[in-house]
Amino acid sequence: MLPDTIVPIIGAIGLVSLAISWHNRAKGSIRLAQLGWLFVGVYFFAGAWNYQVKGDLVLTVMSVSALPLTLGIARWEGSAGDIKARKAYRVMVLCTGDMGFGARKTHDLEVWLPGQNTY
Repeated sequence: MLPDTIVPIIGAIGLVSLAISWHNRAKGSIRLAQLGWLFVGVYFFAGAWNYQVKGDLVLTVMSVSALPLTLGIARWEGSAGDIKARKAYRVMVLCTGDMGFGARKTHDLEVWLPGQNTY
């Protein structure tokens, strides 16, 4: 497959791409995230042959399945045009009528329900 010196560089580029896209998620850097997922998948897929030589079936299967899974994640991230589809929760500050007696400030965690199209 790939030379052993290139594989860690590919993995590092993938992780940096994912970190930058996460930092810029409000700006919509979807393509950078897709590239990051692809590189991370290639990194784990390239290590599968080492596990096969050692005879470790579990790690071989997990490493081989990493590439299709990361390609699926990259495809999902590209097709999720709505920001609500990528952010599955939100944090709300409750008003005083919804809080307990001793609370000064309370946060409510709401989960996105795609079937109902609401939080």
